Amino acid sequence: MGYNETVCRIGDSFRLSMFIHAGRGIIQMFALVACLLLSSGCDSKLGKRVSSPEVRVQHRGSILDNSLVVIITNAGAKPLFDVQVSSHRWDKRFLISSNLKPGDTVEAGWLELPSGLQIGDTVEIYAEGYGAPYKAILE
Repeated sequence: MGYNETVCRIGDSFRLSMFIHAGRGIIQMFALVACLLLSSGCDSKLGKRVSSPEVRVQHRGSILDNSLVVIITNAGAKPLFDVQVSSHRWDKRFLISSNLKPGDTVEAGWLELPSGLQIGDTVEIYAEGYGAPYKAILE
């Protein structure tokens, strides 16, 4: 009786190998499904998507001073929950929308943020369930 080696890669640094008796195809199938689930783009520890939220970021000038107002549009097909903005200027995130529906837009300027934004600033957009922020440089 022979043995088959079932191998799957999870991420770039972890290789899972299982030696399974050739007559046990069900176990091999289970191992393959488990590997696919672990490598399907989810952070298994946090249960978050590793990708960033699908948003479009624009800006306009503030009518009250010479800072910028960031305009965030949900460009995805699903609502975004707990949308937060951060910048290299601040040490924390600021909630700007608890539920941003597909196609909806929200603005954030000096009133919603601790200070106004300027050309060249990097903003990060976070949403619940996503493991990475969307990053944009205001140009």
